[in-house]
Amino acid sequence: TAADGSYAFKNVAAGPVRMVARHDSWQPVSAATILIGDRGDAEFRFERPTMPPLRGSVVSAETGDPVVGAEIQILPIKHNLGLVEPITAETARDGSFLLEGLPRAQMRMWVRHPDYGVVSRTQPIGAAAAEIAIELPRRTSVTGELVSRMESAFRGGEVLQLRDSAGELAFAEVGEDGEFVFDRDVSPGLVDISSIGGALSFRTFSGRSASARLRDRPEN
Repeated sequence: TAADGSYAFKNVAAGPVRMVARHDSWQPVSAATILIGDRGDAEFRFERPTMPPLRGSVVSAETGDPVVGAEIQILPIKHNLGLVEPITAETARDGSFLLEGLPRAQMRMWVRHPDYGVVSRTQPIGAAAAEIAIELPRRTSVTGELVSRMESAFRGGEVLQLRDSAGELAFAEVGEDGEFVFDRDVSPGLVDISSIGGALSFRTFSGRSASARLRDRPEN
């Protein structure tokens, strides 16, 4: 926005859009019913001052050392990453971070770093400005074996998909002996394992997938 509060977007495709206005001193305001091509302007009005900033630090769960360059994303619980832009911050050399311009709400927080597992938690935002501490676990490799009561149940080449607690995906090809190794390390916690293309059925309620809990250790 300019000094008079005005703004302008150019070359926007026609159709419905959702717009959000943010400022560090005010709680965000949004408009989800704007139709590009049907109206020429849209006015936003800030009405509520922002909550106190959220301060915290990110450390390694294993060593307690500060984690530099971790990305913190925070979003109201009723919204989804990928559809709504989160408020973000990055940890400094001492592992500290600061998030400003927050509304009073129950927020969902994700903390990500390529060398660690992802932490996801619910974070209330209110009048209190308490500092929070977040411990990032190490990532873990996942291997396993499928067991069947049927003879020659596995042809080999079936593909398994693992979705970890942060929603990240890993894949593994099943051998003729039922053994598999996923192609990337994932976050510990509850994971969902399914068969691509429905080649295999699991002994669960739906048969489409099975759940497992990965411990916080280098290998599972």
